[in-house]
Amino acid sequence: MIEGRWELKYMIHEQAVLGLLELVGDDAVPDEHAEDIGLGRRGYTVSSVYLDNHGFDGYTERLRMDRIRNRVRVRTYGQPGSDAPVFLEAKRKLDNQVIKHRGYACGNQEWLALGPRPWQAIPDKVTGLDRVRAKRFVRHVDGMKMETVCLVRYEREIFKSGSARLTLDRDVRAAPRPQATELLGPCPARLFPKDWIVLELKFFDQMPGWMRRVNAQLRLRSEPVSKFALGVATTVRADHPHELAQLTPATLRRLEAAA
Repeated sequence: MIEGRWELKYMIHEQAVLGLLELVGDDAVPDEHAEDIGLGRRGYTVSSVYLDNHGFDGYTERLRMDRIRNRVRVRTYGQPGSDAPVFLEAKRKLDNQVIKHRGYACGNQEWLALGPRPWQAIPDKVTGLDRVRAKRFVRHVDGMKMETVCLVRYEREIFKSGSARLTLDRDVRAAPRPQATELLGPCPARLFPKDWIVLELKFFDQMPGWMRRVNAQLRLRSEPVSKFALGVATTVRADHPHELAQLTPATLRRLEAAA
């Protein structure tokens, strides 16, 4: 049985955010490590290069809505020109539960100089658990002949209470088949209509009372939302529009139907 964190996703409009945060009140506070991202918000610019094999097995798992799905990515935070830390990450999902393994790799400036498959150099640069996870990452990525498939970037605002997290992801964008070192490269393709936000509620074991209150008051309905899959569908698989239609969150499909 999987023993991961619950991650529930919702599509909400910017107009709903003020009421949402009023309901949260003092039960969750902004992440103390967050940076100013403009408009009075504190959070992070999140950039992820996703990898998949030639047959798009990871992407296909999401299209089929397999109960067990796997994601492999390289992630960093910050703006172009920064030396933000780079992490190697692998996620396994069972429905709405997630187990994530993350290992520190290096700073972004060093990452830029490590060649076309930079993760291969990381096990010799780190120690302890980071080295164990880097070796596992390299074995998996190279053994499965994975390549970069898309870059996804967004602005994330974080509120937390203990181990529980509420995140708001805005301006989600993607770019096709980046170089592995292009973590901070341009992302021109918008994945959601303007002013639509991905809300995530993340918690272990039981949903906290304040999250239940927010759900009940706002009548939120969780739904599958995959930035990875939408990034692939919008860019490298753009010639398969039925896949994008299948992956579009139900909230946005209803919005399109009513237009």
